[in-house]
Amino acid sequence: MNKAQILRKKHEEEIKQLQDSCIHSKSSWMEEHWAIGHSTGNSVKVCSNCEKILAREPYDNTVPES
Repeated sequence: MNKAQILRKKHEEEIKQLQDSCIHSKSSWMEEHWAIGHSTGNSVKVCSNCEKILAREPYDNTVPES
């Protein structure tokens, strides 16, 4: 394993620990994209502190009727 792989693995483990211990007290919904300008068709609820995805639902992009 090279140095970058070791650092990446350590970072991923630290993020997982943060997400596992976080109480997710503040979150927001946002549209999910698989690449810039390419929606997955889903909305995701993301914790503002640890960035864990808490929920995923189909994105409702319909315009409300007047």
